[in-house]
Amino acid sequence: MAGWLIEKFHDWSDWKRFSLDDILYNLTLYWMTDCAPSFITAYYGNSNTLPLLGEIRVLIGIARFPHDILPVLKDWIEQRYNLI
Repeated sequence: MAGWLIEKFHDWSDWKRFSLDDILYNLTLYWMTDCAPSFITAYYGNSNTLPLLGEIRVLIGIARFPHDILPVLKDWIEQRYNLI
C-alpha cells in the first residue's frame, strides 16, 4: 500500500512539495481507517463498468497542465473528437 500511495503522490502532484511526514500521515490515515479496500474497488469498478460513449459531434477544447493527474495525448483526442 505504501508503494501505491507513493506512486500516486509522485504521479499526481508536485512531488517536491511533500515531506516524508506528509506521506506517512496519509499512509497512516488509509491504513488505520481501513479505507484501502473501498478505494481499490472504486478504481476497479470505474475502469471496467463505465459505459462506452457514443459519437460526440460538438466542438471541444482541452486544457493540459504540467501536473495533471491523467494527461491526455492530443493525437488521441483528435482521433475521437472534433477538437478546436
